[in-house]
Amino acid sequence: DVEFKDNKSNEQERLLGKTSSLQLLLEPLTKPTFVSVNGQQEVPVEKGAFSVSRSNEPLRSSLRFFLDFPEGAERNDVKLPAERVF
Repeated sequence: DVEFKDNKSNEQERLLGKTSSLQLLLEPLTKPTFVSVNGQQEVPVEKGAFSVSRSNEPLRSSLRFFLDFPEGAERNDVKLPAERVF
């Protein structure tokens, strides 16, 4: 679960759009979990940001966001890198 806040993010991430675009805070509400052979595993996740940009087409917008996973996670053949994930 995440909450889309209306507070401005302290970071400016160029992959969220133009540096002049408003980037708002995205805050995780719970720690993600998964079950592996070692039982239930928690995945640390840090705050991120999001932006919404309007398209030239009517009623169309783009939502871009990221969260940071400082330790990553791995289960079977799926790996979440220890980095920013968009």
